[in-house]
Amino acid sequence: MSDAAWRLCGSVLSPFSLKVHALLERARVPFRMLPRDGTRLENLQVVATWHALRRGLLRPTLGVDALAELPLVPFVFGPQGERLFDSTAIGLYFDARGDVPLVPLESRAAFACRLIDEAVDEVGLYALHHQRWVISARTTQASTIVADEFRRLLPEPSRSCMAERFAARQVRRLDYLFSVAPEGFAMPGVAARRVPAHRAGFPATHALCELLHQGFVDALEHALSDGRDSLFGVGTTLADAAARGMIASHQACDPTTAAHLGRRAPALDRWARSPISDIRAAHRLDTRIEPLLRFSAEALLPLLCANEDAWLRGGARPASACNERAFDRGVALFSGELLGHPYRTAIKTFQVPVLTGLRAAFAALAPRDRRALGDIAPALALLAPA
Repeated sequence: MSDAAWRLCGSVLSPFSLKVHALLERARVPFRMLPRDGTRLENLQVVATWHALRRGLLRPTLGVDALAELPLVPFVFGPQGERLFDSTAIGLYFDARGDVPLVPLESRAAFACRLIDEAVDEVGLYALHHQRWVISARTTQASTIVADEFRRLLPEPSRSCMAERFAARQVRRLDYLFSVAPEGFAMPGVAARRVPAHRAGFPATHALCELLHQGFVDALEHALSDGRDSLFGVGTTLADAAARGMIASHQACDPTTAAHLGRRAPALDRWARSPISDIRAAHRLDTRIEPLLRFSAEALLPLLCANEDAWLRGGARPASACNERAFDRGVALFSGELLGHPYRTAIKTFQVPVLTGLRAAFAALAPRDRRALGDIAPALALLAPA
């Protein structure tokens, strides 16, 4: 069976799906995107496989951390029965195949790539959801797009119903995804089911979500404003794919945010719309990327450390006792401060191994490399052993 049988199961609504899309293009792996490009039968087969994975009847190809949650998207299914999930793990899988490097070889650049990738995946996701369902609430095409992606799987009446339920659910999830509306928040002209409600006892975090979005956009614009084709000089890396996925998802779905990006960050906007570079050369860490490295550390590491501390103080609970279900029940909660803004959220077990991995990667660096990176991003001191 040829590589053409690789299938990426995801949506343009998901920055993780578009991240994997970019990684597969960079790795020169022929693939199709489902459900959009699949037949009805093929999509039904994929749905059955997904349910089997969720129920433990099938195992993913790569090991699954006990603290992880099996995601909705993206999955990648391969010609030899490969079953991959988690966008970063998928990227590392194809990097290990040796087709093209997706992680820099130089140690400082490799660590910076990993940190930026995790920051965009974790807190960049919060900023994306806030932009889509709050800032672009009047213009987002997300529900229309998701209905079109399922056109070969569901009949028209079901698609319309699914699209509305999807939008309402995403709005309800905003407070779990760090976007808590202030008391009395209103959106004139927006249907009530699409207006996020204030959650009593939680500080409003709309300003924090805006700060996260602008911080990433401004730092990415600075890194790319000299016309380079990737954050590390030449060739797409994991970090490039993560950033491209976030921005490209807005470009595909959210006209208000996309217009803002075009005005505030024209180099970033052009880069995210351009083809994946085919150039192969050594990646490097230079001064253009320093603001992005610094912001990634400031936006991610204090949150990961507070989350781990709450998890340990709570008895190191399993995934089933934390995450979104716990948040909906009002349990496994903790409070903290990020970028000068208070927040309250649920313990997320899947973030614990992210911090563990970053600590190990930082500790593995030579002392002079740790000092050099620490001079750029002082928040990296949070990765030092206690």
